[in-house]
Amino acid sequence: MRVTKKLTAAGGDDVAAAVSAAVFALAMGIQGVAFPLLALAAGYGTAAVGAFVAVAAVSQILIRLYMGRMLRRISDKWFVVASGVLMIVTCLLMVASTHMAVLVLAQIVFGLSRACFWTGIQTHMVRESRSSVRGLSIINGGSVVGSLIGPALAGWLSAESVVPALLCAAGAGALTAFVASLLVYLPPFPPREPGTRLRERLFAQPGFVAGGIATTSAGTWRGILTSYVPVVLTEAGKSSSTVGMLSAAANGALFFGSWLSAPLGRISSKRTLIAATLAAGATVAALGVVAGSTVGAFAVLVISGAAAGVLQVLGSAVAVDGVAENDKGDAIATLGTFRSVGMFAGPAIMAGAVVMMPLAASFAVVGGLFAALSPIGWGARRRS
Repeated sequence: MRVTKKLTAAGGDDVAAAVSAAVFALAMGIQGVAFPLLALAAGYGTAAVGAFVAVAAVSQILIRLYMGRMLRRISDKWFVVASGVLMIVTCLLMVASTHMAVLVLAQIVFGLSRACFWTGIQTHMVRESRSSVRGLSIINGGSVVGSLIGPALAGWLSAESVVPALLCAAGAGALTAFVASLLVYLPPFPPREPGTRLRERLFAQPGFVAGGIATTSAGTWRGILTSYVPVVLTEAGKSSSTVGMLSAAANGALFFGSWLSAPLGRISSKRTLIAATLAAGATVAALGVVAGSTVGAFAVLVISGAAAGVLQVLGSAVAVDGVAENDKGDAIATLGTFRSVGMFAGPAIMAGAVVMMPLAASFAVVGGLFAALSPIGWGARRRS
């Protein structure tokens, strides 16, 4: 216990968490650009790309349904370690074959990897930090470093083939597992009290539903960024390196948004979440129109990225701060399910829309639905 307290006081645990987030985000950033390029090069259509990404989201949803219980049996640290191993498996599967069954399996494993990492590291930092916003901001700050480098590196490495990019992502997964093993061990949460219901303990708390809807919006943005943003930019004539740089700009703006979350949240959490949802939805809707312009695409991706950063950090903090200490693991796992639903819904709706209408119109439809979440979140917040 003394060793744990000494390490935490020295900031060592914060450093390990930030570095693991940076390295894992690097792997995700590479994979988020490399996979759509791999699928398109293998002959799959735009609808198929969205369907593949939706598979990863479904995988996340299913595993997160059980992670609250698992966090009462296994330390959050080991979920973070496992995520790195699963990332290695994901990338090696895609290097091995572009057969549909293999790519589906790779996306399932990728979904498991993401669920294990974000639920594990967020739970860890909420428990260790003096405030939820601070802990989540540390993670987001670290992840942005990887998110900035990952897409740009993927675009550069994928000039001839995406294989070097995927191997680089696999290496980042191995490094994630190693750094995560240095995190302070925190014991699993205590068992639930007999007769208590999770729905009553979480959804009855002020702000939990509103925070969950904000998290869903952030997941929708992420799902679109890693599926149809590379597609629309590629179809607009952008090179792989330009696609990577624009995706990196969006991820960089995510950090700015997460940094803004604390001061904006102190002014008004409700108004901030509403404004961020509207901004993210409007810019997603506009992307299909401005994709042909590098400057225009840069502008809308930066605005949407900043809005998503606010939704991701402030939404989670608003939801988690209202629940009891021993329920925070369940709360974060449930919020992860909200986010995974968004990551599934965005690409899935896009996949259906592109069958019936042009890609630009599909972005407008999804962006409009995205913005419609704002009044729902406002109503949930007001009722709470």
